[in-house]
Amino acid sequence: MRLSFLGVFVGASCVATVSGHAYVYWPHSRQYLKDQGAMHSQNVERSGVKGMVSKWGGGPPGRGGARSKERMFWDLCGNPAYSAIAKPTSSWDGWGGAPVATYKEGGEIEFIVVMNGEHGGIHQFRLCDKKLGSALGDLKANAECIDKYFIGEMCTPGEGCGCTDDKCKDKTPHSDPNDPIFSHGPAPHNIYGAHVMKFKLPEGVSCDECTVQWYWATSFGEWFRNCIDIKIEGTSKPTPRPTPSPRPRPGPGGSGRRRRRHDGGIAPRRRQTRGRARRRRGARRRGPKPSRRRSNCASTVGAQSAQADGQPVVDMEYEEFGCFPMANGDSPADELKCDCDHDGTGGRTTETLRDFTCMKHEEGGLCRSGLPFYRLRVNKDVAVRLCFSFCSSRGMDLFGLAGDEECRCGASLANRNIWKNHTAHGSLLLDHDHKLRDCSTNSIKVYRYIGWMRYEDASGVQNEMLDLGKDDDDYINSIVLGRRVRTGQSGIGQR
Repeated sequence: MRLSFLGVFVGASCVATVSGHAYVYWPHSRQYLKDQGAMHSQNVERSGVKGMVSKWGGGPPGRGGARSKERMFWDLCGNPAYSAIAKPTSSWDGWGGAPVATYKEGGEIEFIVVMNGEHGGIHQFRLCDKKLGSALGDLKANAECIDKYFIGEMCTPGEGCGCTDDKCKDKTPHSDPNDPIFSHGPAPHNIYGAHVMKFKLPEGVSCDECTVQWYWATSFGEWFRNCIDIKIEGTSKPTPRPTPSPRPRPGPGGSGRRRRRHDGGIAPRRRQTRGRARRRRGARRRGPKPSRRRSNCASTVGAQSAQADGQPVVDMEYEEFGCFPMANGDSPADELKCDCDHDGTGGRTTETLRDFTCMKHEEGGLCRSGLPFYRLRVNKDVAVRLCFSFCSSRGMDLFGLAGDEECRCGASLANRNIWKNHTAHGSLLLDHDHKLRDCSTNSIKVYRYIGWMRYEDASGVQNEMLDLGKDDDDYINSIVLGRRVRTGQSGIGQR
């Protein structure tokens, strides 16, 4: 089957600024320690305080004007990329642990911030002299503590970047996983670069359990956070009453042509991201029937339940996840011939859209290289867009290309609508630990749909994205369960 057009998505092209993702690698953030496969902070609000203003401000203006002084509290410690697997309070109240590093009062502290997508802007670091969590009090008490001391701030370094621009894409240093700065533990899965930022800790502040908040407001006004548990040893000599250190001046700043202001610093939606991790995000309006609709662009930043002309707005951001080795015996096929039902009774030897090969769960290897659902041919000129459109319409959040024209679909563990209450068989899951540093001829290029994760309590791709029929329900359940299912009643979507 060759797919050259999908009315679901590609009838119109909407290119917009996308959210970059990052996290603090050292000292290890709570996200890094919790799940190294999904530690990038997301631009979402799941648990925080609205209306509270930081006494340190939001930093120098961004491209959209003055920065918010509130968003650092909208989600105190941020959420991982796979936020659907975590409770809204987990990052600030469930993931705290023992200090990961010890520093001297008033001494130097070095942060290593890994970037998954460079978007310039300001990086700020705040300090609470207690361990963030419910033992400290409610959300407001924790927010007030995280704003107690200010470690410092820095505009994104690098030529072409700064507080107001992000023209340093593809130039972020430390992109090699063997770089000595990654000597503190396993290197991250997605390394498109990292920044090293050094500051002086506040004088007169020591604590056995303290929490640092990293807050990144991009040049376009999006925001990301992590929390880090550290210890600060006091000096033996008497010290004056603790006072916050003077607010350091920002590091190198960039400048650029001013664009139309957006309330709250929300980014203009006309810029196209360039770099190794090319991503696109748009939103579409969907009517009562999910198929055969043209897409229209609408902003989704910070508006998880936004409506456009009475129709739901859907975040359609996806990212290049990387290349993975082909499993033994797997390869793209010219005609996609297979015995789809294993026993030869299926009656299909060439039409393999619903490929049942992976229904036979086998130990010791990956089926279809970790993308076990569906197989179809797509026009290679627009292969990524077509594959994304098809796989997301079937509820899948992973998709990839074997060769230039063969599209396959997969599902992450966070996509509970696919796995439901069943344990996902290992042969059906992408093996993150074997991600390749470079793409090769014997690899499959994988992309990840992440827009759905911004919606509170999301357990899978939103209903507005789906175009599922009875045969699709049966097929997906058959692959998940390892046996033929013919009921047509799966409830794949969020009911």
